[in-house]
Amino acid sequence: MIKIKWLALIVFLFPLAWILFLTEGVPFSTMDDPTIHYLAKTNSFSMILSRVINPLTPAWTYQFQALGGEQNSLGLRPVELLVWKVLQTLFGYNPLIFHFTKALFLAGVTLLIFIFCYRLTRNRLASCLAALFYATTLSAYTSVTVITAFDLLAQFIQGMTILFFLEFYRRACKEIVSATTAGLGCALLFLMTWLAIKTYETTKMLPLFMGAFIFLMHWRHPFAWLRERNNQILFFTLLLMSILVVPYFASYKVYDVAGAEIKNNFSMGYHWDTLYRFTLQNTRNAWEPERDV
Repeated sequence: MIKIKWLALIVFLFPLAWILFLTEGVPFSTMDDPTIHYLAKTNSFSMILSRVINPLTPAWTYQFQALGGEQNSLGLRPVELLVWKVLQTLFGYNPLIFHFTKALFLAGVTLLIFIFCYRLTRNRLASCLAALFYATTLSAYTSVTVITAFDLLAQFIQGMTILFFLEFYRRACKEIVSATTAGLGCALLFLMTWLAIKTYETTKMLPLFMGAFIFLMHWRHPFAWLRERNNQILFFTLLLMSILVVPYFASYKVYDVAGAEIKNNFSMGYHWDTLYRFTLQNTRNAWEPERDV
């Protein structure tokens, strides 16, 4: 039987080889979204970092022209823009670097899926097949070849956050960590969730999923679970995380170029629709290209 570490290495390297095979002879480009090039070039590192640490969220600005120059220039995804800024500063407009970076993120996400499935099932074959299924889908391929968004980075940070949460939850419930260690672990969990949300807005569902997991595990005796100090720290950390998602459910006044107001309501319905499209629809069309219009 193949050792788990060798399986993990295969799972990590396979997406890289797969993307290399599919893109052989295909010219790379970074100009499918020149707007983000412009934003990365015209905004300083300090300006981008200020949006990363700012808990407030501006309106969606890649599609709309909103009032307020500073907010409008940075959008909802400052961590994504920060990655672009770093790559642009170090390598200029070299398309290969941008695509290779996204391929590494794809390999990382594939590995995280393998680890997550193995922790749930302890079945090496099933975990490996689940990870490779994801790596060979059309949506994974287009995430590498289309430069528009670093959604793979958000998926990687989200996967790391979920795995860290599960491990921390297991240790905290068994009382094998001190209150100080639990506090540091919750601070790191909060930071990872913050970075995930600032990379891609749909990851704001993370606190909801974590809270739902804890509720389903202890719904019979929730108050008994809350008597433990480590659990109290984790619970209040999840409550604090709710601050990160509040701005996404507010309504913003957005204006087009002509000055006419556009309704831009970031309601829960929009994001549940996004969740539907990225699970059901993309799974159905996993290996089928969209029809030409």
